[in-house]
Amino acid sequence: MVRKNKKSTVRKKSIGMKVGLTLFLLFIIPVIIVLSATTINTRNSITKRIEASGKSTTTQVANQFEWAGQELEDTIEALAQNPNFRYTEKGPEKNDAILEDLKLAKASGLYIADAYYAPIEGGLIREEAIENFDSASRVWFQRAVERRGAIFWTEPYTDQVTGEISLTISKAIIKESEIIGVIGLDLSLENLTKLITSSQVGTTGEIFVLSDKGSYLISRDQEKIGKDVSNKPIFKEVDDQFGFISDKTFNKDIQTYYKKVSRLGVIIYGAVHSGEMAEENQASIRSGLIVTMLSFVVALIVALLFTLIIKRIANTIISAFTRVEQGDLTVQMTHSDITIMPKMKWLERFKTNSKKTSKVASKPVIEKEINANGDELSQIAFSFNRMVKNYKAIVGEIKKNSQTILDMTLSLTEISKQTTSATEEVSETISGIAEATGIQTQDTEETANKMDELSTILAGVEESVQKIGQSADDTTVANGLNSEKMFDVYENWQANIQMMLQLTESINAVDEDIQSIENISKAISGISAQTNLLALNASIEAARAGESGRGFAVVADEVRKLAEQSAQSTRSITDIIKTVQKSSQTMIAKMSESFEESEKQTKTIDEAIDAANTVTDQMDILVENIINVVGLSSQIESKKDDTIASVENIAASAQENSAGTEQVSANAEEILATMEEFSANIYDLDNIAKKLADGTSQFKLE
Repeated sequence: MVRKNKKSTVRKKSIGMKVGLTLFLLFIIPVIIVLSATTINTRNSITKRIEASGKSTTTQVANQFEWAGQELEDTIEALAQNPNFRYTEKGPEKNDAILEDLKLAKASGLYIADAYYAPIEGGLIREEAIENFDSASRVWFQRAVERRGAIFWTEPYTDQVTGEISLTISKAIIKESEIIGVIGLDLSLENLTKLITSSQVGTTGEIFVLSDKGSYLISRDQEKIGKDVSNKPIFKEVDDQFGFISDKTFNKDIQTYYKKVSRLGVIIYGAVHSGEMAEENQASIRSGLIVTMLSFVVALIVALLFTLIIKRIANTIISAFTRVEQGDLTVQMTHSDITIMPKMKWLERFKTNSKKTSKVASKPVIEKEINANGDELSQIAFSFNRMVKNYKAIVGEIKKNSQTILDMTLSLTEISKQTTSATEEVSETISGIAEATGIQTQDTEETANKMDELSTILAGVEESVQKIGQSADDTTVANGLNSEKMFDVYENWQANIQMMLQLTESINAVDEDIQSIENISKAISGISAQTNLLALNASIEAARAGESGRGFAVVADEVRKLAEQSAQSTRSITDIIKTVQKSSQTMIAKMSESFEESEKQTKTIDEAIDAANTVTDQMDILVENIINVVGLSSQIESKKDDTIASVENIAASAQENSAGTEQVSANAEEILATMEEFSANIYDLDNIAKKLADGTSQFKLE
């Protein structure tokens, strides 16, 4: 019972689950790899986009600072040329005229926080007067006097009057080589702060300003203003007019862009915080999980379907071999038995209902003949059918010969009975049998020898039949090996198809990306060209306008700079195209891997051909053994005739010695005993023939 259970357990094992699992892994692993690569590329793209946004916003703010500085320089130059500031006469009227000019300059300037004039002899002319103000002690006054007419920008300082951080531009008024006063304009950091706080870098980023000494000037966080960070990487790593630096204080993954405004002695930064990419990363992860789950479900369905296909084909082949094992040699595999797709009950019911409702009588279904040059499954089925046909012919021949042997034993039995009867008659007649008795004895011995030879031949027949059985077993094993190789062929081929599909999709996606990027590059290039043309026209018009068009010339220059930035963006897009081209090269590498898989498929097919050759060799051995059986049957036929001739001689001698003596009678009794032994041998031969007939009768030939 234990063995039986073990054998039953072994039979339940199937290669289908292993093949299905392998197919599932081959399907899902590339999906996971592609999703991982896509996630990394998306993260890099987001990083580049955010860094580009930070650079653009920071550059705009820095340009605004430049414009603000330029505005104050232009204003102070204009005031320095104003006659009211160049008169040496003193008096309330002159002071009022100067004050009006200062008010006008302050009102007309967007970034002028305060305007004032300090005569060289002391005092301060300002909209809101300050008593006992010592202008000569101020840095802006001292440096302007030292520079004698050249513009001077102070470093950021805390104003003693307002208590706020200020930047001051000053210029000494010189008349006839004598300094008569100093004009001062305070830069409005309040308006610049509004500009900075309204500027956005990404979704969580900010713009802030540091002095060239490393202290905060402008920041959304008021607590940071005035804080010294000169020993921090955010300041120490600044070694150029503009560029990117890495600062883990804000974000370790995205670099912070900076740009110096040299005339004001400040550094503009555009930074994003660590949570900048959190939402987009989560969206990317969610999309990846959804795609992974869908791929998992599809791969699972494909694997299960493939497992069912393998089980169906295996069960069909096992069923055919089982019928052969049970003796049914009429079994033949049909085209429907090797159909890969399993039968679907709902489709069969649909076909059945369609036939019932159809008014036209359906024609009988004609099974397709299996093509010997078809696919691997068709070749297996064709070889199986051919093997069964040959085996059927051999068994039929054996069955026919066994019937011949059985008929021969019946004839020998009848002859034995006749011989026994003749011997009994001889024993009753004893005259003249001396010579005949000798002949009769000799013939009897020859008969015994012939029967021994017949027994040996029958043993050879039995041995040949055993060889036939062994050859059949070997054929079954070879066919099993052939089936296994066919499964390997199908597995490798399916994997190759999946890889080819993935590579095709990747290459198509790359082509679409390249096309889209090229269109965008063309559009940007066109816009840049038009913008440059407009900027050039504006510069020409501003030059024609003279001094009144100077501000318009500044705007035209900035438009030109924006056009140059657009050209820079176009070059960045070119870099992206190169990245996409690298992705295409990766797709080509995957295509090469697919070709390697095809080579494995070819190798597997070669192994399957070798297994089929093994089946052919075993069938040749089986045919040879059958030929031996046929030869032995022929020898039996020959010996049968000799035996009959000997028995006839015995019968003739018995008739001649009918009048023998008592001694002849005694000899006749001995002959009778010999004939009984001969009858027993014939009986044994008859049993052997019946067993052979019973064995061959188990095979179903029709």
